[in-house]
Amino acid sequence: MSIINPLSPQEIRADFTHYGWLAFCPVYLAEDGPDGVKVCERNGIPAWVFGAAEAVMALAIFLLSAVDHYYKPQWGFIVTGEIEHA
Repeated sequence: MSIINPLSPQEIRADFTHYGWLAFCPVYLAEDGPDGVKVCERNGIPAWVFGAAEAVMALAIFLLSAVDHYYKPQWGFIVTGEIEHA
């Protein structure tokens, strides 16, 4: 999405609230209701990088769950800043 059809600054400000990271992939983030998060890779990042980051996180969750049966799976987003809404 972000290389072939990048988001405009207006779309970013309208749809997303924060900058962040999913593993090694820079992303835009927004709370999507009480149970979820809306996520999109940042402009200039190929979609396959986002897919690879998801796969790495899924593998990490699988391995942690296999080792520790009391582990509660969570996606590891790191929020690095807020998108300014001018």
